[in-house]
Amino acid sequence: MKKYNIAFTGVFDIENYGDHLFPLIFREKMKKKGIDCELFLFSPIGDVQQGYQQNYEVYPLYKLQELHDRYHFDAVIVGGGGILHYASGKQLLDKNSTEFVDYKVFETWVIPSLFAYNNKVKLIWNLPGGFHEFDYFYKPLTRCLCTTVDYMSVRDQYTKDILTSCNIPADKIYTCLDSAFIMKILFKKEDLMSIKNKIIQSDSYVIYHANIHLPENEIPELVENLYKLKCEGHDIVLLPIAYTHNDQAILNRINEYSINTYGEDGAFTVLGENLNMMDIMSLLACCKLYIGVSFHGAVTALSFSNSAIGYDYMHNGKTKDLFKTLNIPQYYITNSHELEKTIQSIKTEGCHVELDQKIVNINHHFDNMCHILEEDYKEKDRNQFYLEFSQAIFEINNFYEKCKNYDDITDQLSHLDQLARATHIQLENLKYEHQQLQDKYLETVNQLEQTTAQLQKIQNTVLYKGYHKVKRVFKNK
Repeated sequence: MKKYNIAFTGVFDIENYGDHLFPLIFREKMKKKGIDCELFLFSPIGDVQQGYQQNYEVYPLYKLQELHDRYHFDAVIVGGGGILHYASGKQLLDKNSTEFVDYKVFETWVIPSLFAYNNKVKLIWNLPGGFHEFDYFYKPLTRCLCTTVDYMSVRDQYTKDILTSCNIPADKIYTCLDSAFIMKILFKKEDLMSIKNKIIQSDSYVIYHANIHLPENEIPELVENLYKLKCEGHDIVLLPIAYTHNDQAILNRINEYSINTYGEDGAFTVLGENLNMMDIMSLLACCKLYIGVSFHGAVTALSFSNSAIGYDYMHNGKTKDLFKTLNIPQYYITNSHELEKTIQSIKTEGCHVELDQKIVNINHHFDNMCHILEEDYKEKDRNQFYLEFSQAIFEINNFYEKCKNYDDITDQLSHLDQLARATHIQLENLKYEHQQLQDKYLETVNQLEQTTAQLQKIQNTVLYKGYHKVKRVFKNK
């Protein structure tokens, strides 16, 4: 049987539970299908051991060519997650870091496209997701990069719409739920229960997860609802999932607030950042209820038929779409004010999610990937690649030219602003002069009225009337 060497790209150099599920799920699924493969993990920074005690080497993406020359990759698989964009951001690389580095997430799908085209290696997408429609000048570049993809799959309709807006044919894009939803058929519940029991003994517990972006004013009402669940007989487990997002700090803060409010009875179980992937999965797989902001926290709980509330104070579109797709939008909330009624609703109505057909679709997705792996490489239309690449440069140049004119436009706006300010000052001076003239006019009118009144009084006096009579007499003589 052939052994496949696969370059697997994603965010594996940062300890975030959801991103590390992709290679884990892929390995297990390939084992179930009897396919022998070795994954070589690549990430934007790399040069680390994979987190959560998995200890696989994570290589930097710039070494993709070097490793291919050594191991001759049969395919590159773009691992998944919300990576279909051209953005980068500041990121702590591990929980002990104090320095933020530039993290170029876009490399996880852009570099594989260029590499696969240059080396005639098969390129497979494993259900990545997008965040927003591409700017117009990126659309030709996106089409260009997608011409090298042998199998294109995305995790939701929204991402598919982003790609079709770039004029990528809809029939070339396979869509299904996140691959993590098949973990129930890959990992036995009894095995996960055994792992869970080594961490906590409780048979009835609620998991809560948050990150440091939880607003401070959300904590009182959140703690009140968690304490009510504890009083009903459920243990409350505060679970850090993304170690480099400093989950531990906010979970400790929540526990301290509860103790300060309710005394020692308010103490929750706060787990540390020493858990591995299977530990976290087992805790989520065996809980009565999951409440939290983690997308894959909810996915794991729901895939094992547990209840879940997406408490998404960060307003992540992917989480909202997930609960909508699963026909449980009522269990997606964005603030603590909705928590009490949502918990009550989930206790009375349950959280029933039909996954059978969705799992069939995910299995079909893996069949598609395996088919690409096993078939011969198909030559790409290089003319189309060149045309799209040229158009991408053209659009980016147009945008650059507009940006170059920015200084000229800024100077013109500055000049117009100065003219506007001078005109405004002139207008204010004229208003002042006008007001002075208006006041003078009113003063003159007032003086005229007073003079007229005085004259009227004089004309009405006996002396004035007698003077006019005498004047007429002398005039007649």
